[in-house]
Amino acid sequence: MVIKTDELDMVMLYESTTLSQIKCVELGRKHKGVQLVPLSERINQYQGRIGIRRLYGKGATFTPNQRRALAELRHTLKGTPYEKSTWQLVRSAFVGLLSNKKADLSSVFCSELVAQCYQALELLPADDAKPSNSYTPAHFARDIPLSHAQLGEVIILC
Repeated sequence: MVIKTDELDMVMLYESTTLSQIKCVELGRKHKGVQLVPLSERINQYQGRIGIRRLYGKGATFTPNQRRALAELRHTLKGTPYEKSTWQLVRSAFVGLLSNKKADLSSVFCSELVAQCYQALELLPADDAKPSNSYTPAHFARDIPLSHAQLGEVIILC
């Protein structure tokens, strides 16, 4: 998730990943899991393709309460390791009996982090409707229904 924080005057990538070549600016060290890194450094070091989808619409302008909720979530998740449960990763792709029933933020995977942020920003329903660990990258690659906002088309950066 690309963000610009109030405290840092640069564009950052808020991610949960197994990549650890870049120092997390909040932790001051390299880390596998939830981290905040300069977007330019991630683009320069990443070996694959990178695409972004811009958030637009009425809900894309965040209120002070939404900004505070996101900042609190970032504080809560700072240093959280990447998802340790293979079973939780597998279950995120299922709907129904095998799907994840509640969020478990003791370790976090990539799309789970984005979904949790979107829930904090009130763009997705709270996790009692669908927990954040039930979202896969594919959910964010297609038209996912958001409250008062939409994701634009994929823009390939490299």
